Amino acid sequence: MLRIHRLLGRTIVLVTHDIDEALRLADHLVLMDGGEVVQQGGAAGDAPAAEK
Repeated sequence: MLRIHRLLGRTIVLVTHDIDEALRLADHLVLMDGGEVVQQGGAAGDAPAAEK
């Protein structure tokens, strides 16, 4: 998937419940709860923190 992204330069929307996978693959994250956006963040180093 990442090879295709680099080769074609296209945006990929990945839906997952696996936060480790999301952090490994994404350069931008959108966290949703109940269909509502609750957090957004940039690269993995700037990923949104879990709410406490």
